[in-house]
Amino acid sequence: MPTVHSHFFRSGALRPHVQIEITIRTLQCPQSYLPVSSFVNAVTKQPPEVPSIACIDPAESASDKLSALAWRIPDRVRGGKEGDLALLKELTLANKSFPTLVAASMQEDDRRSKNNPSFAGLPMSEKFRQLLTILETEKDAYAREYDLFVKGVSYAAEGDIPDFAAAVEALHSLVQITLISHS
Repeated sequence: MPTVHSHFFRSGALRPHVQIEITIRTLQCPQSYLPVSSFVNAVTKQPPEVPSIACIDPAESASDKLSALAWRIPDRVRGGKEGDLALLKELTLANKSFPTLVAASMQEDDRRSKNNPSFAGLPMSEKFRQLLTILETEKDAYAREYDLFVKGVSYAAEGDIPDFAAAVEALHSLVQITLISHS
């Protein structure tokens, strides 16, 4: 990887290179159209630079993130070159259609695990069990990574950022809601 030099401070939470993963599939929910504005235009109360752009439904995005978390944590090789500190950004909120969207996303993601081939075909409950077990048994390491990522990229006020324990508690709730709806 080439060395990148900058005159600006770079947070340790940000990766020095960009990794993009694109999945092309049909949307599960209708798209909505929203404006996009820079911070400058928002603060100066100027019109958005992009008046309307197609956006994915937040519930669909959240379900994709929970599905990704369910396969990425068990697939991760801790300390390996593929270690992704941003995995825990996948924790997010959802709405009432969330469990159905999670089930569909997990079906789409069934064979995405590279380091854990036995993960494919497992029931959703077992995938979640593996995820939660790893987060519990390696909680110190994941808590450090979570703090590094969240404090490095969040715009929330210091007291408004949930700690790792609260994020995992929210994850448990999302998993329970999803499993109860699909049992």
